[in-house]
Amino acid sequence: MARKQQQKNILKYEVTGLAMLTASALALGRLGLVGQIFAVASIYLAGSWYFLIPILVGYAALYMMIRRTRFPWDSRHVGLLIILLCFLAFMEMDFYGKTYESIPLYKAQFNALSDLRQYIFQPTGSAPPRAGGGFLGYGVFAILHALFNTPGTSEVGPRLVITAGCLIGIALALQTSLVNLVKRGTGWTEGLMGSLWQSVRSHVNVLFRSDRDTDDQVEQIPPGKSRRKKPELIVDGEVYEDDDAVQGSKAVRPQAKFEAPVIHDFTHRAGPLREETTDAAGTATAEPPLEQMGNQLVMRFPDAPLKKPTTPPQREHAPEGDYEVGTIVHDENFRLPPISLFTLPPNSGKNFSQRGAQANAQKLESTLQSFGVQARVLEISRGPTVTRYELQPAAGVKVSRIVGLTDDIALALAARDIRMEAPVPGKSVIGIEVPNEEVAIVSLREVLASPEFQKTNAHLALALGRDISGAPIVGDLQKMPHLLVAGATGAGKSVCINGIVASIMMRHKPHEVKLMMIDPKMVELSVYNGIPHLLAPVVTDSRKAAFALKKVVQEMENRYQLMAERGARDIGRYNQLLRDEGLEPLPFIVVIVDELADLMMVAPGDVEDAICRIAQMARAAGIHLIVATQRPSVDVITGLIKANIPSRIAFAVSSMHDSRTILDGPGAEKLLGRGDMLYMPVGASKAVRVQGAFVSEGEIERLVKFVKEQQHAVYTVDLNHGGEEETTEDSAGADLDALFADAVDLVVDLGQASASMLQRRFRIGYSRASRIVDQMEQSGIVGPFEGSKPREVMISKEQWLQAKSSFVRTQE
Repeated sequence: MARKQQQKNILKYEVTGLAMLTASALALGRLGLVGQIFAVASIYLAGSWYFLIPILVGYAALYMMIRRTRFPWDSRHVGLLIILLCFLAFMEMDFYGKTYESIPLYKAQFNALSDLRQYIFQPTGSAPPRAGGGFLGYGVFAILHALFNTPGTSEVGPRLVITAGCLIGIALALQTSLVNLVKRGTGWTEGLMGSLWQSVRSHVNVLFRSDRDTDDQVEQIPPGKSRRKKPELIVDGEVYEDDDAVQGSKAVRPQAKFEAPVIHDFTHRAGPLREETTDAAGTATAEPPLEQMGNQLVMRFPDAPLKKPTTPPQREHAPEGDYEVGTIVHDENFRLPPISLFTLPPNSGKNFSQRGAQANAQKLESTLQSFGVQARVLEISRGPTVTRYELQPAAGVKVSRIVGLTDDIALALAARDIRMEAPVPGKSVIGIEVPNEEVAIVSLREVLASPEFQKTNAHLALALGRDISGAPIVGDLQKMPHLLVAGATGAGKSVCINGIVASIMMRHKPHEVKLMMIDPKMVELSVYNGIPHLLAPVVTDSRKAAFALKKVVQEMENRYQLMAERGARDIGRYNQLLRDEGLEPLPFIVVIVDELADLMMVAPGDVEDAICRIAQMARAAGIHLIVATQRPSVDVITGLIKANIPSRIAFAVSSMHDSRTILDGPGAEKLLGRGDMLYMPVGASKAVRVQGAFVSEGEIERLVKFVKEQQHAVYTVDLNHGGEEETTEDSAGADLDALFADAVDLVVDLGQASASMLQRRFRIGYSRASRIVDQMEQSGIVGPFEGSKPREVMISKEQWLQAKSSFVRTQE
């Protein structure tokens, strides 16, 4: 019944549109008595421009026939109507200037329209008489003349109002900003013509793009009938029904839940506005008040000289190897980067054959039927990387039977590998994901330009990519509140990290979000050195990274102490209290570790303790952690780290064991690489398959260059004073363990040292055993850490016996 009602509605719109189109043609050609009547009505409405009325009626008829809906009076069509009325009023004003001296305007208008009608049907060979804008133009002009005209001003008031009305109509019809038309492009003319062309093309696309009817329901087949309904094919959010090969730009019915993104420049950040800091006089302040100086981060960084800023930072680059250390700068002149810094998305991966997809669906059903499994394909969704066939098993069929046929299905479809999602969350179907022959690249620009990213209220929005249905995936780091990114080498982790950093820099100024980057590989994040968002230069030394994480823990404890003094439970409430008092709010801090495995090899105890403390407590303090690693093993991603970082992103891995380490389940070993990932935010029951957004090195360099030109980097973190010196003092002044002498006796006798050996022999914990081994290394008894190998003993037994007597006397 629903299908019949839909066909009846389509027929009604097509018949109505065809009748209106015929009437327009008759009026334009003045054919027959009916055509002459329509033409006379158009003449009295629009005067000398009577042919515009049939043209607009014909446009409405085509709209109804193609869109299969009523003609809507949306903003575009209202803009066209305003332009028509303003044009007719202008023609009437010109006609009024030549007839005002003789007779009243309404009489002259009626006589002119009669003369024009007589001339059109019986031409005399002379020029047609002037008839102004018809009764429509007369009505609009009469109102404007009565309201805005001053005697002796030559209709200046009506002319001004008509000009403004034309501009409003153009802005509404083209759906573009007139101010941006002037600002856009290198020249006014170039930007104007380019923007007009884009707007006109989008307007035409609106007309010739058919919508999915709201009353389109799936036809219910009564029991007992075996008529099979063809599965719907969804490609990048568009639904297809025909059996012919279709191009990605020629869809029959686009799905209502997704539309192509409209690209805007991020001259201002979308979302809730933040209040500016003002002083007592009400003027904006670039520096925080003196009472707030104690809330700023004060850390020191090694291998760099100190230089206190004596003047406000200038927009110049500091010399290499030299940087300033000071408080966070609030620069009111800082402009957020425009989206034009990123390249337009490519058009690859848009061609597909729907007939091939339907054939695969039939192969899938026949393969399952050959194994005695009754099921049918309900829907086909084609994403950037894979095509998902949603399979509904018959009553009584176990899901495990279909999952067990994974290899047989891959053989029947001649696929490289398939992945099953049983069941799809929120649906009573099983998802079978088959890789596409051509992988479509998802650019970071199209995700940044999507309404999901522009209109989100998330404070720390992350542009991640697109899912199988083509919808943009935007994460909220504040809700995660920490993120673990893992996968094999070359799977896309570094590109994902660059996209996350770019998302933060596109929406936040340096005084709103601060970054702490740790990059043991030295090449991935070093490009960000010098941006004003950094707390300190990018950390590339693994030994210094452990101390940097400790300083972040100290900042977290400092923030909790400040919040406790003011009775605030989280950073949002605390910043609101500071704004009410006219003080500078604390910025969010995002700590990014690009390679956790290297840090765990150098200082596993310190790094794990610092990461766990940050992950456990730093959320309310406005500190968030992003950890990436290419070795997802249990000695790198320990149980404590996994328990405190609930949000995960898994790229392609080599084994199911690695997938279970990241996601606590299989699936990542089936990924295809090159940005194909599984995204599981906190609270999600299952991971979502996403094609990650790609950002090139050139785009990152342009973004960094733009940000550096806006504000000079003033680092607020310095680990130089209190870093290595403090570590040395703590080590020298610390008391040796009570088991130190016995442990040295053991390792000297055995010729090697390890923490696990001390655990077994003395029945102590791992932390205490590691501390004893570290004390042996500092005393020169054993050698440095060599991975999985035991440490080498550097002294002989005779040397230790000579030193042992003095050691015992010192302890006594």
